[in-house]
Amino acid sequence: MHAKASGRPPQRRPGVRGVLALLAATAALACGPPSPRAIAFNEDACAYCKMTISDPRFGGEVVTRTGRVETFDSIDCMTAWIHGADTASIAGIYVLDFEHPGALVDVKAAGFLRGISVQAPMGNAIAAFATPGAAEGSRGVLGGSVVAWGDLLAGTGDAHTHTTP
Repeated sequence: MHAKASGRPPQRRPGVRGVLALLAATAALACGPPSPRAIAFNEDACAYCKMTISDPRFGGEVVTRTGRVETFDSIDCMTAWIHGADTASIAGIYVLDFEHPGALVDVKAAGFLRGISVQAPMGNAIAAFATPGAAEGSRGVLGGSVVAWGDLLAGTGDAHTHTTP
């Protein structure tokens, strides 16, 4: 039993190597590094204080190694939450850029102003910016002092307070 010659090359079915390569590529794409997601303002709740996140200039997210995203209405809440978390489970920390509301920035690149003149959701009035230079550039208008992420993380702890507008 021979196949008829049709003038076309014979179709090849993928071999075991091809199937394994396809499966490996699919798994690599599906298991990429956990990443932040857009905050649903006026819907998402803060993982720490449970208030609804409404101001796109303040807050952020912590993404765990399993891909879970914890959202926060302020940097105060986020740092307080981190103090009680297993830091080995954290894959990434992102803050909202004050100058570009709703845009998330990795804390490793961000700059911060503490004690700004703008009412923030929580007591310490901390704003994040895309870079330390952007934070310094906004200091003349917003006031406050430029601080590094490590200083915020080390100094917030029990200083978490809520204020009413």
